[in-house]
Amino acid sequence: MELEKYKSLNKSFKSELVFNLGATSGFYSELNNMVMAMAYCLNMHIRFVLSSENANFRYEKGWEDFFVPFCEERNGTFYKKYNLRDRNPFFEMGGFFQKLSYFSWRMFHRHTYLTHDIFSDIRSVSFVRSRFNCPELGIENMDLRHICREIIDMIYLFNAPTRKEVDLLTEKVGLPDSYIGIHVRGGDKSTETDIVDCSEYMNLVKEKGKGIKNIFVSTDDYTVFEYLTANYKDYKFYTLTSESERGYYYDSFVKRTSEDKKSDMIKLFASIELLRKSDVFIGTFSSNMGMFIGMCKDEAYGVDYGEWIVW
Repeated sequence: MELEKYKSLNKSFKSELVFNLGATSGFYSELNNMVMAMAYCLNMHIRFVLSSENANFRYEKGWEDFFVPFCEERNGTFYKKYNLRDRNPFFEMGGFFQKLSYFSWRMFHRHTYLTHDIFSDIRSVSFVRSRFNCPELGIENMDLRHICREIIDMIYLFNAPTRKEVDLLTEKVGLPDSYIGIHVRGGDKSTETDIVDCSEYMNLVKEKGKGIKNIFVSTDDYTVFEYLTANYKDYKFYTLTSESERGYYYDSFVKRTSEDKKSDMIKLFASIELLRKSDVFIGTFSSNMGMFIGMCKDEAYGVDYGEWIVW
């Protein structure tokens, strides 16, 4: 899928969706939903417009802090107040004039969808099972996973400063050409789903890993790296995780300073790059990083689900 062809086609649609990125969740949860929303818009002939000025990961602009722009951005007070991710703002408005302001805007923007208008649709079983056709972009009878891959390859482009910082970090790891990538999520993920024992990851490494003995470990908890290096001596492990990291918690992340957030995001992007470039990925599809990597490559396996799923 070519970016310039996408931009031209996207601009030709009359109805539009203003998608709020970075609303309430971690970056890859937000990104996964944005990519699915873009697929939805292509199928429904809806112009995709981004709104990231208030993103929880931004340090100045939002998406363009780290990535090359790919569509129109629409920001402002109205979108900050009313463009919610998965909640209708009507039920959160306190006064008559606030409701009047909202409905007046909706009346004069009848061809504009907000994020909550389509959010349940892109999470529905029928959408997940959809086939996608867009002859203008060379898309024919494609499933959700693979059209998401096409979209990611087209839009997931670091800007020059981010690319430089990411490359510096990935080079420091010193990985060989062939390696396995594993992602083990702890922290607040334990409140959403059961944490899988490290031995289950290694069992899948032995089954799917093509005999490769070098493993990059992406984790928010250095305890995982310590456990693996102590118990699997015939493998060589690499990581970007520091000894001080003992679990990721979203509530703590959003309270950090802009510069700290930027540093955390660069490190996250570097880990994702190494996972994407691995010969084989082993992780959990019930984590958003695992779901994202599963969109990016076929050689991805979950210790929790036998095949890629929308989480």
